[in-house]
Amino acid sequence: MKTNQYTSFFPAFNQFGNMLDEIFQAVDTAGGQLFNTGLPPANIHETETNFQLELAAPGLNKSDFKIEIENNYLTISCEKKKESEQADKKYSRKEFSYEQFKRSYKLPESVDQENITGNYENGILKLTMVKKTPSSAPNKKIVVE
Repeated sequence: MKTNQYTSFFPAFNQFGNMLDEIFQAVDTAGGQLFNTGLPPANIHETETNFQLELAAPGLNKSDFKIEIENNYLTISCEKKKESEQADKKYSRKEFSYEQFKRSYKLPESVDQENITGNYENGILKLTMVKKTPSSAPNKKIVVE
């Protein structure tokens, strides 16, 4: 029999206690995944010549990533369905899993959007965004009439 450790003389508090029990039970059964944001962590590093973005996304393939630039935003997204099956003499268990994430980053004006490269190795997606070279054209003065 399940008992509520948050019982009170006020029904509203009893409902709140029941909700707390459900939340903590969900955390126990989900292995703590209830509070997982689902967004892979990222590191961004700037050098004199480029920006480097590293995104930790283990268990994926290169083909799972969709990377695009629109309106000066770099968007990295991924969708992947997984199936796993375990069987032994007494039972069979099949699990379905669906992973998806989408992260967007505003690109600085100094990034050459035509010169971005990437690779995926050991669960880390690495993007190198080369900075534009400064223009060598002399400054032009504008006369206001």
